[in-house]
Amino acid sequence: MNNLAEIFVDIEKHKNAGRFISSCSINRQDIREFTFAGEDLTACRSILDLGCAFGYFTSGLKGRVHPEATIVGIDLWEGCEDYYVNACLNAGIAAQFCLSKRPFCALCPANRYDLALCSFALYFFPDALPEIVQLLKEKGIFITIAHSRPHMQELVQLVKDLLVEDGYNRPEALPLESLIAKFSAGNGMELLSPWFEEIKVKEYGNALRIDTETLPHLMKYLRFKRPLFLPEELHVEEDFMERVEARIRQEIAAKGSFMISKDDVVFVCNGPKTR
Repeated sequence: MNNLAEIFVDIEKHKNAGRFISSCSINRQDIREFTFAGEDLTACRSILDLGCAFGYFTSGLKGRVHPEATIVGIDLWEGCEDYYVNACLNAGIAAQFCLSKRPFCALCPANRYDLALCSFALYFFPDALPEIVQLLKEKGIFITIAHSRPHMQELVQLVKDLLVEDGYNRPEALPLESLIAKFSAGNGMELLSPWFEEIKVKEYGNALRIDTETLPHLMKYLRFKRPLFLPEELHVEEDFMERVEARIRQEIAAKGSFMISKDDVVFVCNGPKTR
């Protein structure tokens, strides 16, 4: 599953994908505002950001943490560093970036962090939860965001239907489904509860509304995220995405829009259980 992380090596395309999601979302509240609303993080001085990418989520901490807070961001793509450090600088937080293929690096001593973040990345390393707990202070907080399951089910079903029409056996799960199954709204509480005394669950209901104007942007998104939707071993023809577009265009013509479910969930975890 690690090869799927290679999708995120192109930072600009990753950022464009985020802008597309935001612009088409029917829930107009920023996911960062939703996540941090009502959470008192003003005492957090030492922060760890796992799978930090280019710092989009981290920028939501602006004005919410201690004025002298510092943060360590960890990611496996070197190209994230400048983006991340600048995002933290704009948020008023001094940052270090650690390049690592693992969720942790030498900059992560035990019992060090007041706050650890992991946004839409824990499904790459759910087995790291015991280590995350060890890195937090006694009253440390862990905030992680996950997708719902099923996720983008309308797109998933459309892809599966077209694969069957092309003579392939219907896949039991697309790569996106297999990835999200590792940590999602469905199993997040089960995976987190052995490691934290208290877990708050905040459900972020959302969907994407696609019309004729935004359809080209959806197709750019799908071509960028193609490895998540099309199993590599099937060797699907290049024109497959054109057929996906044609089918969605038919749906828009008939109903006025094509709706894609995209619910997320935030887990705010307190009281780390050190073992």
